[in-house]
Amino acid sequence: MNHVIEIMTTGLQSMLVDSGRRGYQHLGITSGGPADRRSCLWANWLCDNKDNAPSIEVVGCGFSFKALSYCQVAISGGATEISINDRIFLSWRNFKLNAGDVLTINKSDNGLRSYVAVHQGFHVPEIFGSCTTVMRDRLGGLTQDGQVLKLGDQIAFYSQTPATELKIPKIAPLEAQRSVKVAANSELTLRLVEGYQINDFSAVAIRQLYLNQYVVSPDSSRMACKLTGNPIAAPNQPMLSEGITRGAVQIPQQGLPIIMLDDRQTVGGYYKVGSVLSVDCDKLSQATPGCKVTFSAIDIQTAHNLVNLAEVKHAKLFTRIQSN
Repeated sequence: MNHVIEIMTTGLQSMLVDSGRRGYQHLGITSGGPADRRSCLWANWLCDNKDNAPSIEVVGCGFSFKALSYCQVAISGGATEISINDRIFLSWRNFKLNAGDVLTINKSDNGLRSYVAVHQGFHVPEIFGSCTTVMRDRLGGLTQDGQVLKLGDQIAFYSQTPATELKIPKIAPLEAQRSVKVAANSELTLRLVEGYQINDFSAVAIRQLYLNQYVVSPDSSRMACKLTGNPIAAPNQPMLSEGITRGAVQIPQQGLPIIMLDDRQTVGGYYKVGSVLSVDCDKLSQATPGCKVTFSAIDIQTAHNLVNLAEVKHAKLFTRIQSN
């Protein structure tokens, strides 16, 4: 038998996500998935879930829901303070909710996006192998057509009882929380692996790219992070459209970088200087408008090492919460 939570307020925006819609980009269907993959993993880990269990991605604060039956949930990402009824708690931990309890994200001081997971995962329909919401593709979510969550929506989860105790501690290690923090007006360095099209840019343009300090635009979204600042000269010759990966840095004719994120289109015709390291894309997704951004070049071997080191660090932190 399924039980449900009911959405009371949606915050700036809230949507269902899982690990993404894989293997369909050749059909023009983007992968989607959580904008900050590390934080979403932690929400599921704190609920003792599989990595790809469905969760809720929330933009900003003010999101709240009512548990209509007993459940255990966890909050991670940018959220720093939540309330359950009238009691205040820190985030990045798991909580027991009884029928009628209302959980609210009060503050999101560590970044733009937070993640809400429930023990055993939400029970929602899949389309093309995933429930993740992609508005531009009109896929996923409760109604499978890309709609975000709205007031009164009820999301099912698998039945739980108070006797089902999570064996992990109530709070995640501080190292995991600190790795997420990208507060408004902070500075963020994005490590860039240069691509083959770098040779189509002038040496002056590339030098300017690394010397410039850009600012995250309010026009950014889950599709792409747009930067404002001093433009660089883009190549003026036409090119064939080609596949686009997460983190690809496009330079359109107006000369300001656009960093492609999870809900990007699958092909594009702008020249690209390279791709941002995946772990830095997670941090970028937490950056609020006004955050200052610079680029730093790394080679492919260094990129592989950094990603592997991040995986090892994450695995060690996960082992710690399991062994306590």
